[in-house]
Parts: sequence; structure tokens; C-alpha cells
Amino acid sequence: MTDGRFVSGELLAVKGNELIIHDKSIDRGFTVDITQVSGIRIKKKSRVFTGLAIGLIAGLGIGAGIVKSAGELHLERGTAMMAFISPLLAATIGGMIGAGQSRPKIVFAKGQPPIQLEGSLRYLEEHARWRNTWKNIFLKDK
Repeated sequence: MTDGRFVSGELLAVKGNELIIHDKSIDRGFTVDITQVSGIRIKKKSRVFTGLAIGLIAGLGIGAGIVKSAGELHLERGTAMMAFISPLLAATIGGMIGAGQSRPKIVFAKGQPPIQLEGSLRYLEEHARWRNTWKNIFLKDK
């Protein structure tokens, strides 16, 4: 908040210039005017395990390709090592990419011009639990 306080909770809806927030710890909802907010951090679901899995599968494919291209009879020590290491390396890279995609998004509100503030409110509306669904239905048709 602009006065130094911290407010946490789930964003339920955006109504005009107000954010409707529910705080589970006190089981209470409240509204906050966007002009009182300095910044908003949106948490994302973790994608680390998804990245690990995709990287592991890709690495297994790469390792199988290395073994197949080397030939079954002429599998050298270096080729075997590359085939073994490639899934581990690809899984690690995939996990790091997943972690990077899981970082929270920060939306700044303080000091923004009105046009940017309106864009931020639209972005927040997309991440709210209760979206303006009738608006989304009619806008998709156009």
C-alpha cells in the first residue's frame, strides 16, 4: 500500500478502480482503491516439475538418438556417457526454465499514468477469481 502497509489475499474481482480481495487468514473480504496501492505481486503456480519432466523426456530422446546414430556395435565410452548425461542435463535445464516461468509477476500502480493504470486493471481482471465473463464472451465473437 502507499502508506507502507502490506495486504495479502486472493483477488476476487476488479470493479472499476477497486480491487475486491479476500483474506483467508481472517476469513474476510475487503475492497481497496487502486490509488492506495503501490504494487501488486501475483503468485504463479510452480512449473519446476513440469519443466523437469519435459526436459527428461527430451533428454531421453536425445540420448536414444545418440546411441542409434553411433550404432549398436560401436558404442564407445564417450558416446555412452553423452547418452547417459543428456537426460540429466536436459532435465536440469527444463527445471530451471520452469522455475523462471514460476516467478511472481509484479504490477506497479503508484505513479502510473491513467492509461497504464487502466491496462494494469485489465491485466488484474484476467487474474481475478470472478472475471467479467459476459464481457469476455461478447468480445471473443468480434
